[in-house]
Amino acid sequence: ILHSGGISIEGAEVELSLNGESINIGNSDFLGSVSFNQLTEGNYSAFVTKSGYEDLTMDFGFIEDDSTHVQNLDLLPKEGTVGGLVSTSTETGEVLLANVTVELLDNTSNTSNLIITEEDGSFEFEELVHNENYNLSLSKAGYVTYETSFTFDNTNPQSFNVLLSINP
Repeated sequence: ILHSGGISIEGAEVELSLNGESINIGNSDFLGSVSFNQLTEGNYSAFVTKSGYEDLTMDFGFIEDDSTHVQNLDLLPKEGTVGGLVSTSTETGEVLLANVTVELLDNTSNTSNLIITEEDGSFEFEELVHNENYNLSLSKAGYVTYETSFTFDNTNPQSFNVLLSINP
């Protein structure tokens, strides 16, 4: 999964469907790759979402048993948006975190917006202004608060994959 210019997109959610019915969901890695194995033959399609990008639906057509299908997917930037995924580390791996409070502060107008992450750990803010400075803060009871600053660039969508640490 690529951004214009061939840059890999990490953390895009890919919902794979067989004959119109959802069968699997995967997330792209740091190389922009996602794999689905042991598929039965049929007509496949995918629905791809990523904060800061337009959603994409792709029809792969008929795929036979024991075959390999490789497809590059290009996502288009969505103007004025920034978002991401929030997770935490456990003994069994990373777990997405719902109900995290996410605050976006516009340093120019000194206005603040608050949202709560979805069940899948995702969040997204819209109507950001190109070249303005923002502070992003994520907090949840029992976890260390995450804070960062950034300058919003409409031509290069920014997405935050935040790993919250459990409070000691």
